[in-house]
Amino acid sequence: MMQNPPARIRIATDADAAPLLAMMRLFHAGENARLDRERLRGSLAELVTDARLGRVLIAEAGAEPLGYAVVTFGFDLAVGGRDASLTELYVRPTARRRGLGALLLAEVERAALAAGARHLRLSVFPENEPAFTLYRSRGFQTPPRVPLSKALTTAATDAPR
Repeated sequence: MMQNPPARIRIATDADAAPLLAMMRLFHAGENARLDRERLRGSLAELVTDARLGRVLIAEAGAEPLGYAVVTFGFDLAVGGRDASLTELYVRPTARRRGLGALLLAEVERAALAAGARHLRLSVFPENEPAFTLYRSRGFQTPPRVPLSKALTTAATDAPR
């Protein structure tokens, strides 16, 4: 089922920046997400050099990068401590439907557990049926609470007190 040679997944380093950034541009384009390339470059460099923040996993066959996953760490009293968020999972179109997404997801779970996380969260667009199916098959469920988010700026501190 997997391509030949078999894919391997490893923790990315700063030497992987160029192929990761290329795949990240494709991921963000597919999500219709606006991308600030310089901010992404700086954030990626920070993440791959500080294991306290999370992990970037890269999937490759030989020297060919096939996909990646980004898992970041936080802390939540409701789950009893450290939690993890899968913020990105991408597989190149030519490598899809071969089990690589499931392999990356399993490695994300192992990395999160090894870092002491007790809970793994992710977000997916409901219309992304292949991703939704993958996550459901791995035991992910719709949470009872609806997640909300807000970009923080200095204007956020101007709220009434």
